[in-house]
Amino acid sequence: MPQLSANHKRAISSTLFLLEKMAEEIVFTFNKTDPSVMQETVHDLDDSTKAAILQTLQQIKQEIEVMAERYQLQPQKLVESHFVNARKSKAWEMLHNTKAKQLNAFGKFPPELEPEFDAGLEKLLKLIEKI
Repeated sequence: MPQLSANHKRAISSTLFLLEKMAEEIVFTFNKTDPSVMQETVHDLDDSTKAAILQTLQQIKQEIEVMAERYQLQPQKLVESHFVNARKSKAWEMLHNTKAKQLNAFGKFPPELEPEFDAGLEKLLKLIEKI
């Protein structure tokens, strides 16, 4: 039986990895009960629709397992420390890019709000550094 090249395996693995993550996000959203500050989930699907979607997501996961075995795809390794450091770096970058001076690119930021706003971002940056 023909084998896939390493490049093909990487491409397929990445796609299946992202598909699996999207499915996990849907399950998480269905089960989410604690409120977020910056996102409100409107639960507009009835229980039977959710159940059907969850069943389909389970079938998707099973098919991903079949394909991973069939094409000898290896799971990606997630090293916790690397993951945390990558998220910290991204958070740091996003917060710095959201300072009042950078937001002037979207129109003049109100100068009277700048000190308080940037101080809030600095508090978040200090908290990110503690992670």
